[in-house]
Amino acid sequence: MIRTRIIELTTIPALAYRTKLTSGGAGLTLIRFDEKQPAMAVIDRRSGAPVVREPVDAEKFPPEAFAEALELTRGLPYGKRGAVALASKPAILETPEEAPAPEAEAAVDSREYQIIVEKFTDDKGLLSYKLINRDFMQFARRSKVVADMAGEGASVEAIRDYVVRSRFSTITKNRNLTQGQVSAMSQMLDDVGNKYVYRELTDELTRMLAKKK
Repeated sequence: MIRTRIIELTTIPALAYRTKLTSGGAGLTLIRFDEKQPAMAVIDRRSGAPVVREPVDAEKFPPEAFAEALELTRGLPYGKRGAVALASKPAILETPEEAPAPEAEAAVDSREYQIIVEKFTDDKGLLSYKLINRDFMQFARRSKVVADMAGEGASVEAIRDYVVRSRFSTITKNRNLTQGQVSAMSQMLDDVGNKYVYRELTDELTRMLAKKK
C-alpha cells in the first residue's frame, strides 16, 4: 500500500498512518493495541477534516484520536510500504480502496519522486510546503517564459503547470517527464498536507497576472 510511516497516538493506545486511497485523496487508519479491527477515516478534500467511516465505536476511537492522527501524519512523505503487523495479531491488510492505482504506484516508486521528496524534506523528516513554494516562486519570478506567458494572458493554472514541470525536470535531471507523471507526483505531495501543496505559488502567480492587467 502507499502510506506514511506509522506514528503512535497518545489520546488512545493505538498506532496510525495516512494512506493514499485508490479513488483519490487520503485516508487515516487507526489500529488499537487491544482491538482486532482498525478504524478508518477519509480526509475531506475541502475542510481537511477526517470523516470517520461507520461503523466505529466512538468510545474506543474518539474524534480526538482521529484529530491527533491527522496532525501527527501531516507532512510525512508517502512511500510504498507493506501491511502493518502488531505482535500476536494478524497483519492489517490493505482494503480494496487502499490498493494503489497504477499511476500512483508508478509515481511513488519512481526515482524522480524520491529525489523531490528528499530535496523538500526538512530537518524533522517532514515534507515542507514552505520549501517547495519558496523554490517554485523564486523560479517563477526569474523566468522569462513565465513573464511572457503572463503578458500573453495565460491562465494561472497553465503557468503553474509550466513552473512545476520545469522545476521537477531540473531537480530530477529528467527532461522527459510527462505532465501525467508530474501530476501524479504532485498528488502524492498534496495528500500528506492539510492544505493545497501549491497554494502560495498559486497566490503569487495570481498577483503577477493582476499586475499585467
